[in-house]
Amino acid sequence: MKRFLFAFLVFPCLSFAQDFTVQKIDMGIITTGIGLAQCNHTLKTDGTHSTSGSWLCNIGTIDAAGYEVGIIHYANSGGQTAQVTTDSTTTLTCVDCSSSATIAFSTPLVSPTSLNRDGDFKFGGTIAVASGQTAGLYRGILNVRIQIGSNYENISLPIQVTIRGGTSIPSIVPVSDQDLSFGKIAAGRAYSVTVGTDGTRTSTDPSVLLPGGTVQQGIFTLNNTSNRSANVTSVTMNTNVTLSNGTDSISLTLTTTPALSSIKSVPANTKYPVNVGGTLQMTGNESGGTYSGTYTITVNN
Repeated sequence: MKRFLFAFLVFPCLSFAQDFTVQKIDMGIITTGIGLAQCNHTLKTDGTHSTSGSWLCNIGTIDAAGYEVGIIHYANSGGQTAQVTTDSTTTLTCVDCSSSATIAFSTPLVSPTSLNRDGDFKFGGTIAVASGQTAGLYRGILNVRIQIGSNYENISLPIQVTIRGGTSIPSIVPVSDQDLSFGKIAAGRAYSVTVGTDGTRTSTDPSVLLPGGTVQQGIFTLNNTSNRSANVTSVTMNTNVTLSNGTDSISLTLTTTPALSSIKSVPANTKYPVNVGGTLQMTGNESGGTYSGTYTITVNN
């Protein structure tokens, strides 16, 4: 499983009139039961979950602690009204199944549909779980369009749902959840900058830490969608990485919380999160630009 890393080196600092931050739609963890017909699971914008369909549908349980509404936060509105529309349907694809499997997400719910001040647009919708649905983690993107006056913002809103099945085989799959990103930092001098596994950013020369850009720790999860615990032989990751902008490069050393050597098993029906931080070593010879690279996680179980 490869994860992307980003660092932005800039000389000017840019700002925008409006700003949007995104929280994914998580339809939760659904354990299928009898599975004789399709069953529709709806996440409402107030955070409640409901099930509908034939009495023969996938009778099972929903993990109430596992789902959350999607949010797009509208900031720096300046009193300008923002109106939201979305695609009517999208497809979620299983990212850790041994064969191709999909789930349909439809009838998106948005509340409110417009804002004339800073605030949150909340999103929900319905997934159709077919009889005999393959167990696994399903992910997709809902296309959201926000109109502010005559201007438009197109925003990708991630969606996910976890399906548990009574006969699934224990298997641990690392799944990308969040990229490690260092935000905007100044070029032209030697220093180190660290983003901790808790997302905090520090530097040996604090003056190089510019505002703007995204600063966050990396996150991946070890997903066990089986109803049985899975033993872990080893979790490994390349901790020395090179970021490049095509001509120049930066050395990066990675750390994790918890330590990968401490992970010995993942309980049944569990998403086991691992945070990734790192330290960039700048020489002062790097040119301005966007630097990126990848690290690879391997799980043996």
